[in-house]
Amino acid sequence: MNEATKKVVLLLDDNAAFRMAFREFLEDEGFTVVEAENIDEALLLVQRYRNDLFLALVDLGLSNDPGGLGWGGLDFIRKVRSFLPQLNIWLMSGNMTKEIEKQLSNEGISRFLLKPIRNLRNLVQEIHQLGITTGI
Repeated sequence: MNEATKKVVLLLDDNAAFRMAFREFLEDEGFTVVEAENIDEALLLVQRYRNDLFLALVDLGLSNDPGGLGWGGLDFIRKVRSFLPQLNIWLMSGNMTKEIEKQLSNEGISRFLLKPIRNLRNLVQEIHQLGITTGI
């Protein structure tokens, strides 16, 4: 497996402009990024890349997905945890409070990112560090 395929990050967000900008930034930093705008797409990508995926960046406040299921970021997390419990998942939200963080920490979320993300360089360093600590 080459270096590029070892560092796969899933980006799940319903905002296309955000996904594009964030994907380009992460790719410039050496990551392979797969992106999804809804839960169904994201679950397919998790299945496809499950052996190489080491991080999912998930928007907590996803709009209802086009399939009409009404799932948000937390629903995606619960689904993924049922078949890939070791996947690192970081949540992103424009409205993150300590109370929300506390509730979500019970779901195995280790990192919460407040949108808009202001310091991308520090975030990329954290992602690289996560890759090192997980053996990627």
